[in-house]
Amino acid sequence: MRGIIISALFFPFLLNASNAGIVRGLWYDTDTIFAEQPVRIYVAVRNNTSADLTGTVEFFINDTRIARSSVQALSGRIVERWADWTPSYGTSTITANVTRTELSSAASGTTKINLASSLASDTIFVDYDTDRDGIGNQTDPDDDNDGISDTGEIENGSDPLAYDEPEPAPETTTALDTENGQSVATSTQTQNTQTSGTRDQSTERDDQAIGLEQFLVPSPADTFLSSVTEVITTSKKRIDDYRTKRETEQKIANGDADLPVNENGFGEVIRTSTTESDRPVAEKPDGFLGVLFTLSGNLISAVFTGILFVTSWLLNYPTAMQLLLLILILLLIYKIAKRLGGRPQK
Repeated sequence: MRGIIISALFFPFLLNASNAGIVRGLWYDTDTIFAEQPVRIYVAVRNNTSADLTGTVEFFINDTRIARSSVQALSGRIVERWADWTPSYGTSTITANVTRTELSSAASGTTKINLASSLASDTIFVDYDTDRDGIGNQTDPDDDNDGISDTGEIENGSDPLAYDEPEPAPETTTALDTENGQSVATSTQTQNTQTSGTRDQSTERDDQAIGLEQFLVPSPADTFLSSVTEVITTSKKRIDDYRTKRETEQKIANGDADLPVNENGFGEVIRTSTTESDRPVAEKPDGFLGVLFTLSGNLISAVFTGILFVTSWLLNYPTAMQLLLLILILLLIYKIAKRLGGRPQK
């Protein structure tokens, strides 16, 4: 009789336990799962009892827990829980387990129960998808999606998982076959490859080199001389630009040239200084002094023009300038060494 009474007291909870648990097992946010590509795992817990359900959902990968969260489902409800997972290559067992479950109501209080379906499990093989085309490497005939099959790459000795850039189509030229009188297409790519293959890559030089660096292999000295050449060519350009501007100004001042015209058709006044217009203009003395000042100015201008011309001409030969610079450096070192060597010892 006592056993019947106890069974009657707990029968509602035993009946409720069979109406609560995991629904439909596990599912994922993607149809296919690949190694090193994140995936979300879902599980749903139903509560078809007349009381409120509480518990804990735990997710495991090969017996290693990756997530845990509490679950609360009112009577007649279904709740979902999820866990994020970045799978590794190989076979994995995914498990979701509902534990610490309790049913509670105002009339019956809180009672611990064991759910009839508290466990959901999947065992899957996770493959790589190297080219991210949605096909695993085990079934993908071209794992790196470079247009060359895995079998062909293995036969050629290349890596089927490394993308190989396609070779460019050979350039063809049309040549006349003198014997048959027909046009023949020839490939220039092979010829260029053969020609370039005969070069020593370590001795190839820049065709634009115009100084002593063109005779040197790549080295610190080569870099220094290249810098000197760049300074020389830049200086020559600046001097030539200044000479052109100066000649134009002198012609305009002497009335031998028209004023330059801008894009709007208006004449432009060229000034060498922003404050030149504010300076007082000196009056030339008359007589002999005036002639002397004019000749002196012309002579100085001619000497200055000659210096600019000679300097520009010298800078046109970077090799000679570099040799002159080296000679001056050696002479300076010799002078310093001679002075230090000639000092009396104390």
